[in-house]
Amino acid sequence: MSVHLWVCGVHNHVRRCGSSAQALSSSAAQSLTSALARVRGGPLQARRELAAELSAQWTAASIGKALPTNAGDSHSFVLQIGATNLALLRAAYWPAGRGTEGDVSTAILFGVQCDPAIPLVTAGLPLVEMARLHLGLHGAQRIMAIAAMPGLCKWVVKAAAWERIDSAANGFNHEQLVAVEAVARGQPRPGHSVLGHETFNAARPAFEPLAYDFALRDDDDAEVSLYRAAGATLVGINWMHDTSPESLRESAGCTASFEFPIDE
Repeated sequence: MSVHLWVCGVHNHVRRCGSSAQALSSSAAQSLTSALARVRGGPLQARRELAAELSAQWTAASIGKALPTNAGDSHSFVLQIGATNLALLRAAYWPAGRGTEGDVSTAILFGVQCDPAIPLVTAGLPLVEMARLHLGLHGAQRIMAIAAMPGLCKWVVKAAAWERIDSAANGFNHEQLVAVEAVARGQPRPGHSVLGHETFNAARPAFEPLAYDFALRDDDDAEVSLYRAAGATLVGINWMHDTSPESLRESAGCTASFEFPIDE
């Protein structure tokens, strides 16, 4: 997503929901805009330094009212300096008795977005902290998170990870290696005209452990790293959870599930 579309999307979301943020003076706002523009696309260290400088000024807040949907009540959280939006996090909440596992009130964090001038983990941590506090006060007894995994397939290809799949593993067969490479490259297997469900099914037993390893990597701009840094435990990989063309291309449709410890 382009920087312009990201900023406009978050701005419109906050404008619809309402915000109590106080606007900066015009000179301060221009200075902030210039500082953000200066490091976008720049080295990680420069982005970290800017984040450290701005962290004393930013605030995390819940925005708008909880909106009921078919997927639970929707909550949103924004990181701002004045009226300038830096990051956004969403959550869905199901009270006990609405089909939640074990009849426990459950919240799921997802869909974090961040201005690319700021490392996602740095900007996301205060949002996750705010979300956990807010959702806990609303009665959530269990808080989980779902993370997208962009870059997974590129990582598998770059590492030729199919070559290190354990051939001694239970149920291993050579077709798994071929299928993993095909899925990661986004190309049909030899002898096949399309990259279809059969190939994804053949790849799954070997691809899921690779996705699990990928989710344990440290990356300042990865949603998986954000939730681990915030204290959550990786609890599983969701195979073909997102079947959009972009997600299939980037991550074989995989997402990662995390669970936060229960606050005593």
